[in-house]
Amino acid sequence: MFATIFAILILVLAGWAIAKNYDAKVVLFAAGFLLMYAALIMGSDVLAGKDASGLAWADPFKAVKDLFIKQYANAGLIILTLFGFAAYMSKIGANDKVIELLSRPLAAVKSPYILVPLVFWLETLLSIIIPSAASLAVILMATLYPVLKAAKMTPLTAAGVIATTATIVPTPLGGD
Repeated sequence: MFATIFAILILVLAGWAIAKNYDAKVVLFAAGFLLMYAALIMGSDVLAGKDASGLAWADPFKAVKDLFIKQYANAGLIILTLFGFAAYMSKIGANDKVIELLSRPLAAVKSPYILVPLVFWLETLLSIIIPSAASLAVILMATLYPVLKAAKMTPLTAAGVIATTATIVPTPLGGD
């Protein structure tokens, strides 16, 4: 019973801190550590069997380390690589050249909202090749978003069509 009350207290304090505009990542990270150490004090193991470090007080750190390694080895590393690629392409001026080349033909379109379904279908085709929603969104925001803004589409509409395609279109290779 005490464990449940303590967990609820930590969660309420975390919610209060987030509501007071403390950094949510830090608050949730600290709350997670508090809950793991509370479990240790109450006699539970944070890591069991061969995953344990051998020192019970170090197991929460090992659990967080293992989780970071697992997460970054999967999608995190890919997303970081794509952000680096997008930043590099912007730095060397490749994005500006794409915007320049694609903006000329798009300037002939009288209403930028005619582009919404066309862009959606183009992005749907790209989502077959790039099945990760996050990866597709990073690439499209770095290259297509400025083109759509140059075609006089509002930033919200341009971001909306990119986010919609990157998150709800099912793909053969996608895990979603």
